[in-house]
Amino acid sequence: MKKIKTVVSLTAILAAVTIIGQVKAGPVTLSALTGKVQEAIKSQSAIGSVTGIDEAMEDGEKSYDVVFAKNGVERTLTFSEEGKIIRTQVFETNLPTVVRQIVSTEFKGIKPVEFYRVTEDEEPYYDLEIPGGNATNSLSVAENGRWWSLDIELADVPAPVRTTIERELGAGDYDSICKTKEDGKLYYEAETTAKNGHDINLNIAPDGKLIFREDEVTLAQATPAAQKTIRAQFKEDQ
Repeated sequence: MKKIKTVVSLTAILAAVTIIGQVKAGPVTLSALTGKVQEAIKSQSAIGSVTGIDEAMEDGEKSYDVVFAKNGVERTLTFSEEGKIIRTQVFETNLPTVVRQIVSTEFKGIKPVEFYRVTEDEEPYYDLEIPGGNATNSLSVAENGRWWSLDIELADVPAPVRTTIERELGAGDYDSICKTKEDGKLYYEAETTAKNGHDINLNIAPDGKLIFREDEVTLAQATPAAQKTIRAQFKEDQ
């Protein structure tokens, strides 16, 4: 029996409380950043001089990719709007043994070209950039080795998985498709944005069985009980 989860969008509530400006991604100067972010960047001066800063916006949150250079070697660190380092470029020799073992055993013949340690979530993981054709795919591996996830194309999924994706999401382009292994279990993930702008996420077993479906809906589409709980939680967080 498939598991279906509904995610409620709080856009309607947020719109009544605050207006979030749209920020264009692109180069910025150090002086244009908040004092907190400036201090965080300056605190990393030991790894080199700042040669460039790019601002990015994802899911309504700003971040800053900062390039440091020292002795001809460049490294990129990503800072959150609060000044926290959420992504650090590392060298292959810095990878934990368990991560290197997964890469060598699960992905023989694949040679990552860039390595990043990501700490924005509770469970740190590594992003490994892999060149392929005209694009660069990403392999993510948990720091403790509990899971890994590889970006792939629709053409690379098994036929039963493709059938399920197209049945659930329709034919066409998808935001992302990943091959994932978690706690020893292999499955495929597919994400897309529906015509109404809401996200749909699927987890599918290799045999095509739908394990999990997650749909984003508006607050008005939730049950009265769910609406009450969400409004109460939102009020507590203010």
